[in-house]
Amino acid sequence: MRQIINASNEWWEKKLKEMSKAQVFLQCLVLLLCAELFHFALADVGVAAQYRPPYLPTACYGNDVSKFPSSNLFASAGDGLWDNGAACGRQYFVRCLSAQTPGTCKAGQIIKVKIVDRASRNGVMLVLSTIAFGAIANPSAALVNIEFTEVSMRIYVSEGGFFLLVRFPFYVSLVHCKL
Repeated sequence: MRQIINASNEWWEKKLKEMSKAQVFLQCLVLLLCAELFHFALADVGVAAQYRPPYLPTACYGNDVSKFPSSNLFASAGDGLWDNGAACGRQYFVRCLSAQTPGTCKAGQIIKVKIVDRASRNGVMLVLSTIAFGAIANPSAALVNIEFTEVSMRIYVSEGGFFLLVRFPFYVSLVHCKL
């Protein structure tokens, strides 16, 4: 039995040496996609409001309109996210969970917003542009309960391989790829 196990390990080691880095990378990508089937939730909940123009000047970019996303899906960060201005430029996936009036949320709608300003309203996590708010909820609502998570993908390189940390809307995957 011991020889079979050793032979099996040797066979795998030989196969790994024969594989090119591209093949190993491709296998890691396939593993990453499979890992997406088994994920855990990672999101925060809070309250969102909306604000109307004028949007300039902002605490992040002053009067520089070129920093706004062309989709007009942007937001101001509340005190819980502002982090002394470090929130500027961060992007968040946002979806509406509920509101005081039933049927306010647009079911299944998830948007990606960019932080361009600091929210001046107390008690809200995000203040969305009118376009962003209207994409996830009825624009006549004043406030909605939201679920949000920061958009991120980080690659950590280690000796002999790398780790991928990918955050998609409301879940995370960590995959180690050995080269």
